[in-house]
Amino acid sequence: MILEAFTDRPSPAQLFQIFQSFSVAETEASKQAGTSYWATQAPPGSGRMAEMLEESAFWTEKLQEASGAVMAVFLGLIAAGAAVGWLLLMPSDNTEMRVSLARVVLSLLAFFLSSDVFGALAGHRSAARSICNIRLRLNAAQAGQAPIGDILILMVDYNAAVEAAPMTLPFLYKLRQKRLQAQWDTYLSNRPVATPAALRGA
Repeated sequence: MILEAFTDRPSPAQLFQIFQSFSVAETEASKQAGTSYWATQAPPGSGRMAEMLEESAFWTEKLQEASGAVMAVFLGLIAAGAAVGWLLLMPSDNTEMRVSLARVVLSLLAFFLSSDVFGALAGHRSAARSICNIRLRLNAAQAGQAPIGDILILMVDYNAAVEAAPMTLPFLYKLRQKRLQAQWDTYLSNRPVATPAALRGA
């Protein structure tokens, strides 16, 4: 991201080491590359880097929110199913049926605890809030023409938030890609255009 923000390239020696660490062939990786992965049109400098960080934070925040919502719906459906089953079987005089239902409920509880579904739900929501806060700080930094040092601090905070966050659900990116891209494009089109001096952090 730093190299892209300043349109610089590593030395040939560093590029060689980077390519050697890849586990996918360059031709295959090129097929999956998004031509508009970064929507920023800002000139090289701290402003470009801040905008790229803000875009990345926007996507990560929304995908974390969506992952948390999916986990909440999943938990809600399981809880609703257990409640309905309990209400239907409790009036019954069949003791064995009651015992079986209790075992099912306990099994579900053990599954939730062992797979840390509750922890994942809390983690997704916490990550979305933290990244949203960083995104707003990035927006304010751009408006205030913050120097490169402030942008680097925000990048460190963003990396820490992403590393601490649980992985987003893998299918959500493809499901929400067009919608989120449209939202981001609308945001960019409505945002005031900064001057080149401001984008350089001058």
